[in-house]
Amino acid sequence: LAVWCCARLAFVLERGSSSESFLGVGAVLGCCAAVNPVFALFAALSGLPALLSALRARELSWFHFGLLVGGTAIGLVPYMYVPLIGDRVDRFVWGAPARSSALIDFLTVRDFRANLGVPFGRWLEQTFAWLGFASDSGLLPVWIVGLSGHVVAPPGKLTRFAAPLAALLATLYLGSYALFRPDVPDCVSYASIATWLCAAGCAGLVGNLWARSSRLGAVGLALAVSLATALAPPFLFTRTRRAGDPARELSERLLASLPPRSLLVVRSDHWVSPLWYLQEVEGARPDIVIIAVGLLGSPWYFEHLYRRHPELPRIALTGPGKDYGRLSRLLASQPDRPAVFEVESDAEAIGLPTCLGPVFAHARVACSALPAHYTAFTDQLAKLTERTDAGEPTVSAVVSSMALSRARMLANHGHMPETLRCLFAGVDPVMAKLDGRLLDHLQSLPRTPLDVPRWQRPVALGEPARNLYLAAQLARHAGDYEHALVWLMLARDLGLPEAERDLEQLAQNKPRTP
Repeated sequence: LAVWCCARLAFVLERGSSSESFLGVGAVLGCCAAVNPVFALFAALSGLPALLSALRARELSWFHFGLLVGGTAIGLVPYMYVPLIGDRVDRFVWGAPARSSALIDFLTVRDFRANLGVPFGRWLEQTFAWLGFASDSGLLPVWIVGLSGHVVAPPGKLTRFAAPLAALLATLYLGSYALFRPDVPDCVSYASIATWLCAAGCAGLVGNLWARSSRLGAVGLALAVSLATALAPPFLFTRTRRAGDPARELSERLLASLPPRSLLVVRSDHWVSPLWYLQEVEGARPDIVIIAVGLLGSPWYFEHLYRRHPELPRIALTGPGKDYGRLSRLLASQPDRPAVFEVESDAEAIGLPTCLGPVFAHARVACSALPAHYTAFTDQLAKLTERTDAGEPTVSAVVSSMALSRARMLANHGHMPETLRCLFAGVDPVMAKLDGRLLDHLQSLPRTPLDVPRWQRPVALGEPARNLYLAAQLARHAGDYEHALVWLMLARDLGLPEAERDLEQLAQNKPRTP
């Protein structure tokens, strides 16, 4: 919608179309704002120089400008839906925005404003990090060529400033994120308007070269841009997004592993959102109470839980312990129900001992009748990694994160060979060649919890290098320095700072072999 607004505005300004056309452009911009206000703002600011230029040259009247504004207001009508459904009891409505204060918070995106705003030094660092990511992903070359095309052959009345402004706004916005993760699809999407405008600039530059009889240059540039797009990671013929539905597969396995009437405590978005969808939309496992740790501080979320599960007794939301206090009181109000935790530390924080479940850690009566087979989830993660390989970075990152989390749980309960297998379930299958002798050594190794460092390099979800690093740590505990060295080198080659440090330490402390 945002890109269409820019394209249509260029056409309307060039051809001098009717008043209805300006009204239509504004309406589509309003619809864009109803989907994502930031996208709409980028589109509006990108087209603003052209509008001001037309107003100054009297090619456009203030009446036409008013039509654009009025059309935008019409496009915002979908927001009327928010207060109408804000107090629905049969649906999950974020923030319950039915009344004035909650509605204002919703419309002003209060929950997300904390994500923006960093000191200038950090903003500068993150901006350069974004440009580095854009270069590595093949995005920056397309931007550079496309912006050159807009300078050489600007798109008529839209002026040569539209695409550079879109690129500048995207860069400024992404650099100001408090939780800067350039590899998250959400972040990449904020650059999409600039990318599409730059793609149009590439086409304009090819057309300009062709019109000037530089046919060879035009064909060469077109091929170069096409190849850059096709070869950008993940490589065109290795992309695997079409291969199944990992979110559904994993969440359905988790739900199937839960005892009846479980209180399920989850922390990660990649678990919470699919579980919500399966339960709220498809009606799966209505007996399960999904407790999202990140929303324990939100009273409206408790109201939703009470509406969905009327058997839950109301607890005092004020009291000692803040979020963990609320969680403890909620679980204490239902002592006969099984409790299941994605992260064992959440159970430890409220004083509950845990046992190893098929997917998550179980507590209380959930530990009474657990199946003995606890390797199935590791096998599923390994199959997902093999199926996805490097063809879908987001899935690979999530699987690596899940494998690491599960491996920590296995190590905490003394299953050392399975810990190593699980770590490698989130690693490229080419690297995941395990020596049977090492697994035998691990079998005799006493319970050794994984010492997870405070990682220097932030990532949005997970990364195989971390799994390799912890696998090397496990090999060192077993006295296998050769495997530890190999896995640390692989982690270092993937850019993990901790691996470089440990390689130096390992080289100094490695015992001499006879």
